[in-house]
Amino acid sequence: MIWLMLVSFILDGILSTLFYGDSLFLPLFSVMVMVVTYPYLMHDKRNFLIAIGILGLLYDVVYTNTFFLYVYIFMLIGLMIMLFFRFFRNQIINTLLIGFLSICLFRFLNYGFLVMIQVKTFNLDELLKSIYQSFILNGGYLIILYGLLKLYSYRKHKKNSHFVMSSKRNIQMFAKSIDN
Repeated sequence: MIWLMLVSFILDGILSTLFYGDSLFLPLFSVMVMVVTYPYLMHDKRNFLIAIGILGLLYDVVYTNTFFLYVYIFMLIGLMIMLFFRFFRNQIINTLLIGFLSICLFRFLNYGFLVMIQVKTFNLDELLKSIYQSFILNGGYLIILYGLLKLYSYRKHKKNSHFVMSSKRNIQMFAKSIDN
């Protein structure tokens, strides 16, 4: 799953240079990958939090030249994701809802920080515009990632269950040979 986080991080940078300003496509792939990968990493919460902390630090250093801002934002989003997946199952609608809430939290915290340090003045229309501009591209990315991970998980499970079935068959054949 770490490789998926790195790919999403790189795609964030590439697409941010292609789509900027008033574009309808504002990528937050690093946030979306946290939403999609958590159900597969929920048994290892500590490593999930470490991974998103490192992802946030990379985001800080490479894309924004801030120090620890996105570490905190990513950690808060990660904690929200962990909380929601305690109550919701890993289904596409729930994942889209959590992705939507993650985008809202990311944009709100980011915008709030920029207003706090007086880089921007508060404008609700600008905040809402940045939120809805993030939905189209990130929603599509979330659906694609969700489908790919479900397919990967299904194939992995199917492969392992085949191994278990063949092992059971081998044990049964071995037991029959001992009986004879």
